[in-house]
Amino acid sequence: MDRRNDLRRDLDALYRDYGESADAGAEGKGDRDRPGRGDVRASATGFLGRVVAEIDRTSFEETCLAIGRGERPFILSDRLATFVADSGHADRCRRAARIAADVAELERESRDRPRAAP
Repeated sequence: MDRRNDLRRDLDALYRDYGESADAGAEGKGDRDRPGRGDVRASATGFLGRVVAEIDRTSFEETCLAIGRGERPFILSDRLATFVADSGHADRCRRAARIAADVAELERESRDRPRAAP
């Protein structure tokens, strides 16, 4: 459980930075109130807003983990491509991918371990 919590913390922090990077890029450009920037979850309302927010978050996490595994995922968002191209963010995605691999290995070991008789 600790490794899974480490993974969640790392991905949450990266996603928060991803949202903040959009906020910083919008400053002084007159589009501070433009929808779709920053953390999508913060402005998501209603069912459709929550669906869009979850898709954004899932896309971010899958892209980050793929980058961390050394893959070259197809990225639709220029903003996300720029974010994960930054060496510091890529390093953090590699760390998250290592943790995800640890979690998967621990789950396999747990599943394959013989159970004690009741």
